[in-house]
Amino acid sequence: MSSMDEKVTPLPPFNLEGSLVQWLKKLQVDYNHTERNSKNLATHQVVPTPLVEFIFITSKALELPLEVKFLAVDLFDRFIRNQFKDLYSEVLGSLTPRSLKRWEKVEAKICSQLELRIFSCLQIASKFIPENSTDSKIGGATIITFVDALILGLYKHMYGSAEYNHILQKCYQMCEVVYLNHQEIYTHFFHKLTALWDRSHADRLSFSSVECNGLIKGAAIILTTARLSQIPEDKEKILTNELSRLTTSPEQCIQELSAVILHIICPQYTPSKKYIHTH
Repeated sequence: MSSMDEKVTPLPPFNLEGSLVQWLKKLQVDYNHTERNSKNLATHQVVPTPLVEFIFITSKALELPLEVKFLAVDLFDRFIRNQFKDLYSEVLGSLTPRSLKRWEKVEAKICSQLELRIFSCLQIASKFIPENSTDSKIGGATIITFVDALILGLYKHMYGSAEYNHILQKCYQMCEVVYLNHQEIYTHFFHKLTALWDRSHADRLSFSSVECNGLIKGAAIILTTARLSQIPEDKEKILTNELSRLTTSPEQCIQELSAVILHIICPQYTPSKKYIHTH
C-alpha cells in the first residue's frame, strides 16, 4: 500500500434526510413571512447544524486549509437561500393542489443535490483560499479573517509572542463551536436584547446588522475564549474595552453575546470557578 493510500480519510456518510425535511419546512415558513418580491429570503445563516457539521467533517477529511470550511458554509448559505427563493416563487406562485404536488418533487430534488452543492462550495472556497498563504482572499472575509485582525490589534496591548499562537488556536476552535450553534446562539441573543423569542421579518432585517456583523461575532469569540481561560477580572475589562475600540461596538453588546455563547456551549460555567474542559 502506498503512503498516499494510508493517508486517505473516509468521507462522512451523507445521511441527513430527517434534518433536511425539517429544514426545508422551516425555509418554507420563512419565505411565507417574506414579501415575494423581496431579495432577502432571510438575513441570517439558514444552514442547519447537521449540514454545517457535515461541511466541517468533509473539509477535515479532505485536509483543506482551516478557513475553507467557514467560507464554504457562507457560500452554501448564500446559494441555498437564493435557490430556494427562486424555486419557491416559481413553483408555488399560486397554492394549488398541482403546484403543491410539484413542490414535493422539487424538495426531493433539492435534498438529492445537496451533497453535490456542498462539494461545489468546498471546491470554490478552496480556490479562493490558497494553502499556507496570508495574501488577501478573493472570496471576501470570513470569521477567521475578523478574529485574526482583532487578535493582531490586541497583540501590542494584551498578549506577548508566547501567548499569541496559543490564543489564536483557541479562538479558531471557538469559531467552529459558534458556527455549529449559530441559530441557537442568535435566537437566545435576540431574546436577551428584546425579551422576544419569535422574530417577524421586520425584526430579522433590523437584527441582521448585529447577526451578520463579523467583527462583533469575532470580538465575542475572543472574549468567550478568554473567559473560559479564566482571565483575571481586571484583564477582562481591559480586553473588552480594547475589543469595543477595535470594532467600534458597544462593550455591552460584545459582553452579552459572549454570555449567550457561554450559556449555550458551557451552561456550568461561572466566573468564580475554573472551567475544566472534559470533551
